[in-house]
Order: sequence, then structure tokens, then C-alpha cells
Amino acid sequence: ISTIANTEGQTVDKFTPYIFQIVPNTYMEATAATRYMNKKYPNAKKFCTIEQDYEYGRREQAAFIEEIKKLVPDAEILYEAWPKLGEKDYTSFITAIMAKKPDAVHSSLFGSDIVAFTKQAIPYGFFEKTPFIALYDLPALVSLGGDAPEGVMAFGRGCFFMDPNPKMMEFVKKYRTAHGAYPDSWAVQNYDAVYLLKTAVEKAKTTDTEAVIKALEGIKFDSLRGPFTIRPLDHMGSVPCYQGTITADPAYPFKTWKDITRVQGDQVWRSEPSVREVWKKTGVVR
Repeated sequence: ISTIANTEGQTVDKFTPYIFQIVPNTYMEATAATRYMNKKYPNAKKFCTIEQDYEYGRREQAAFIEEIKKLVPDAEILYEAWPKLGEKDYTSFITAIMAKKPDAVHSSLFGSDIVAFTKQAIPYGFFEKTPFIALYDLPALVSLGGDAPEGVMAFGRGCFFMDPNPKMMEFVKKYRTAHGAYPDSWAVQNYDAVYLLKTAVEKAKTTDTEAVIKALEGIKFDSLRGPFTIRPLDHMGSVPCYQGTITADPAYPFKTWKDITRVQGDQVWRSEPSVREVWKKTGVVR
């Protein structure tokens, strides 16, 4: 049950019945983030992208371009930046993007990469001049501290503040008691995975692999992120994608988000005909 690695290849291109995915995949995540950006900046037509140069970044960028051209048929991609994973110096990328003067920038940078990029971009006035969206989740916001740029768009996968429903907040209370910290999306998704598997085993009344697979297909599960189902077609969970804008939050010792939107996965996942079209190209028989 994949909870962190989110390439769409796990459930589409290289489908196997032994993998289930309950993290928003690259197609879902980028599609939802692109729609949020478009709603915030409906007149934006000229874009740059900066994505990590490996599977995750390549797929996020491809999904962004596909969706933005649906929303803005005359959209232009002015510049594509492909820093390596773990890049230390973003100066050349920052200055190249700013020289293009895009209407907005999409990025899938996360973790230490988005922290480094943000700290290096601030002195250039990047965020005041350039609408920008990236994966600013709890670990990034905690690492950035006061440097987290307020008003900048963000997307994420289920850190506690993105979906503070009663079940989530009860989990937060228990997690803080156990660990002395707040749970990020990785903790949330892994907790959901364990209890999803438990639910499937109880439904199957056995731990037999094939029986548990059958039990998982089409299952309805009440997670920390709210109810979702597993699509029998490709084993993708209809898990939500979250977007917001960074803001100071007096309730916490780190910045969180405001203007939060929650997009259920079945609103942004690849359609069944599209999945089957990919399968024809990659040789998946299902």
C-alpha cells in the first residue's frame, strides 16, 4: 500500500494487482494544484516550471502542462527548469525564471529542495514578483520558520492542518503525546495504510494475499482524511488533494495555510478510458 511514493506509474503504466496507492498520485496532485493556481490567477497565460529531474518531477510537470492547456488553451510554457534532486544552488534557475517574467510558476520541489530554493529566492524578491505554487507541507514550513513566504500558494497530501476534522485532531492529540510533535502527511498516510489493511483483512477474514486484494478492491474506508474508496480498475484511492496559501498562524509555532481547498481524488484522477489507453501502450492486460 503506497503512502509516500506517488508516481502514477505504480497504478497506470506499470500496473500490478499487488500495489494499492493511497497517496494522491502525480496526475491527481498536479491537476488539482493547477486548477487552484488557475482560480487564483485566471488571467495567467505565460508559465515557467521548476521540477526535480526524476520520475516525480517529470510526471508532475507533464500533468501540469496537460491541465493548464485545457484551462488556458493559449497557455505558453516559457521555460522549464530541471534541477537535480538535492540541488544546493538554485541561483541560475531563479534568475532565469525571473528574466522570463512569467504570469505564474508551477513547481513540485519539496523537502530540503523547496527549503533551499525558498531561502535563495527571497533576496531576489521572487515571491513578491512571481505567483508560485509548490509542495509546502509541514516539514518544509517547520524548516523555513519565519522565512516561509506568506501568500504563496501551496499544495500537500494531508498534514493535520490541511484537514482538521474531528478524527484527524484526535490523532494529532495522540501523536503529540507519543512523539512531542505534530503529524505531517507522511504520518497521516501511513496510519491510514495500516488501518486500511486491517479493515481489508477483517473483511476477507484471512491474511491470504489474493483474498485481501479482492477485499481491498472497491472498499470504502473512513480515513483521517475523510472517506475514500479504492477504484477496482487500477487500485487508486480516491484520496483528497489539498491546496492553500501560506499564512502566519497564532495557534502554532510555524506557519500553516489559509484559503484551503480539498479536492476529492475522483474529481482529478485519470478517467477509466484514459487509463485503458495508457495500458494499451504499455502492455498491461487487465
